[in-house]
Formats: sequence, C-alpha cells, structure tokens
Amino acid sequence: MAPEGTWQIRELKDCATWYSGGTPSRAVAAYWNGEIPWISAKSLVDFYVGESEECVTEEGARNGTRVVPKNTILFVVRGMSLKSEFRIGLTTRRVAFNQDLKALVAKDGISATFLAYAIRACTEQILGFVGEAGHGTGVLPTDRMQSLAIALPAYELQVQIGRVAQALDFKIALNRRINQTLEAMAQAIFKSWFVDFDPVKAKIAAKAEGRDPLRAAMSAISGKTDAELDALPPEQHAQLATTAALFPDEIEESELGEIPKGWMSSTLGGLCRTYGGLIQTGPFGSQLHAHDYTTEGIPVVMPQDLSGRRICIDKVARVDESDAKRLHRHRLQAGDIVFSRRGDVGRHALVTPREFGWLCGTGCLLVRPSTEAKISAYVSCALAQAESLEWLTRHAVGATMPNLNTTILSNLPIVLPPSAVLTGLQDRLDAMEATKNLFVGETEILAELRDTLLPKLLSGELSLSTREAEAIA
Repeated sequence: MAPEGTWQIRELKDCATWYSGGTPSRAVAAYWNGEIPWISAKSLVDFYVGESEECVTEEGARNGTRVVPKNTILFVVRGMSLKSEFRIGLTTRRVAFNQDLKALVAKDGISATFLAYAIRACTEQILGFVGEAGHGTGVLPTDRMQSLAIALPAYELQVQIGRVAQALDFKIALNRRINQTLEAMAQAIFKSWFVDFDPVKAKIAAKAEGRDPLRAAMSAISGKTDAELDALPPEQHAQLATTAALFPDEIEESELGEIPKGWMSSTLGGLCRTYGGLIQTGPFGSQLHAHDYTTEGIPVVMPQDLSGRRICIDKVARVDESDAKRLHRHRLQAGDIVFSRRGDVGRHALVTPREFGWLCGTGCLLVRPSTEAKISAYVSCALAQAESLEWLTRHAVGATMPNLNTTILSNLPIVLPPSAVLTGLQDRLDAMEATKNLFVGETEILAELRDTLLPKLLSGELSLSTREAEAIA
C-alpha cells in the first residue's frame, strides 16, 4: 500500500499523451532506408529502444508513420506475441513506429522512465486484458490500457526510482553486450582455425614465398605484424609459437573437401565414439508428465531455455529430487551439450559447472562429447557454424515441424583435428567461457534484485534514501 498523502492513483490515459503509428508505402523507395529507426514489434526486444532493422527517411516519416522523441514509451497492442508476453520499451532517441504499437509521451510532472517501469510492473494484469470477450486473441484493448491504475509519488521520487531501475537494467545490458563480444571472439577464432584454416594457409603461402612458416602462422593466429610479434613478452611469444606449431603446412582432399593434412573428416557420432562420449534422447513425455513439474527443485532444460549457447533460467521448469533420481541417466555434467531436437533444431547450449546435476528435458538431445578429454568448446562452436545449422535443417524430418533424432545428429559431418590442436583451442576458449559464466551469474543476480526491488519501490512499500539510490545508480 502506498503511503497515504504522498502518492496519487491516476489512470494511464491521464499520465501521457497517446499516439498511433503506421507504415509508409513500401512502393515508394524515397520513404525507406533513411536514418530514423522504424520500430515494430520484432524491434521491441530490449527495454531501451533505439535501433531497428528498418529505417525511414524524413519524407517517409511524414507519409504514413509518426516520429516520437527520446523518452517515449512504446508498447505492443496487437500481434501473436501478446498471447504470451507484453513488450514495452523506452526510446533512447528519435524514432518512428508502426501500427502494431502505441506511443506514450509522459505529461508534465511525470517521469517517463518511472512511468515505463510502472507499466511494465503491471505485465500480468495487462496480459489479462488480452483476449477478453469482444476483443479477439492477440489484441490489447486500448480502453482497458487507458484505465490502468498507476501509483504516482512526487516527481523527485519518480526520478529517483527511475534512476535505480535504469542503473540495474543498464548494468544487465552491459553484461550481455560483453558476453556477445566474447561469443563473437570465440566464433571468430573457431572459424579462422577450423573453417578457413588461416594458420595452415599462412604456412603454405610462407613456404611458397620463402618466408618463415611458423612466424606466418603466428601472425595469422594473433593478427599481429612482425614488429608487434617481436615486441611481445617472451612468455607470450613462446606460447603463441607453441600454438602455431600445432598446425600443419599442407592441405589434402577429404570427404569434407580440403582439410589440413593429418586431420580427419568425421561425424559428431564418430567424434563421440573416439573420445568415449555419447548422444542420447532426453526423457519422453511418458517419463515426465505435466503434474511432475514444481516451482522448486531440480531444473529441467527444455528447448526454450537454450539461447546463445547458454542455458537461460528465466522460465526453466523444475521437478522434485525424487523424479530427478528416477531420470538419473538424463542428468547433466559440465561439458555436456543440450540440443533442441524439434522446432529450432540448431539451438543448443554448453553445460557449465552451475548446471551440474540438472536434467536434460523432453524435446532435447544430450551430447556428451567425451568423458575425459576437454573438447566440448570445440564441439559447441562447430555446432554453431552456419554450415552445421544448414546441414541439420536440411536433414531434419517432419512436415510441419523439423525434428532431429540421435541418428541424424550423429551423422553431422565434422572435422576432427589432432588432440593437441583441440587442447590448444580449448585453453584459449576456457578463459572466455569462464568470463562469460561470471557475467551470466552476475546478470541473474541483478535481474533478481531488480524484479524483487522494483515492485516494492513502485508501490511505495519500500523507500530508498537519496544515498542508497545514488549507491545503486
């Protein structure tokens, strides 16, 4: 309950000016490919919104859509996504938007940041508006949204609460961007070493030109010039030379095309057999029923929990320990890979020590590349390559929804380098994976703090001193 006399309850229609958007004619080229982001439902993924795949020109903005300023609240009012989620965002720049969204510009005396978070805190109530009698599925009725009750404190307190919320979300977004950068670095290393074979080709070119092949491979691996290599500390130089020495200086034909000499053309199943691993299907529906799931207990990893080669716990299902013991053969170990076997068949996640003892769930395949060798990072990166995703999509079965099975996944072609090369890659990727895991853990803690703290701040149940707010922000 908000403190009496210090907070006001107002309907949302009285808190902001409302605007509708639109779509400029696709037939007029002069309306598109400008510099004004044109926000649609698919662009409204992050809370802070400023980018979009499509942009309009100033002329396009005057003909069929509307431009709103920075700090405008945008939310989805129609579309299939409304059946399960409410998308809302706050603009970080001047943008245009389409007819599937509404825009709110906060009135004087109301903080746009506070108002956006206050609306988002009502997500469960708002989703209840969707599909009400007479409005149809996938439509958020404007009249119900306009009558949404918003508790408003004094403007200074609105700003303070907004800053706390913003600081938490900004830190969460920063952590995710860092992890995206680390992921891009890992994929770039893998592609250079195991798809494009840059160190090998550098050695071949150096031999043909009478240069030092080892030094050429060192440059290809590090991206450094000869002068920069000479300036490296002795230990770092020696480590780089050791890595470069792992790569041969010849290419040969194989079933997968040209690959480095001494490497093997194999399959995922062949790799698992070589290193003592396995590929198995997760528990069937007859083994795990809807009534088995609980709010607490052992997490069960489903396809929807796999994103960016990581397991997301936002909506993860759980079962009692007794059920987990019954399904012990499906329990996860660090280094395992959980793979979606239906729908988005390219989606997978590398299991970290945090997920040890969790369960591979229905709709997933479990890949354990090895029981001893450290090759999981190599396999995970290989599975994320465009060539692997295309092969899996092409070989998946099912007319309405693509499906994989252990046979198809086992037959996935893969290049198998010598163990020493795999170890060299693993050593480099392990540091990145460890850093990513730290940021994932910190992000989850911050998200939990935000989701616990904000509802209490937004309702007036909890107050922060100026010093406490500044410490968080």
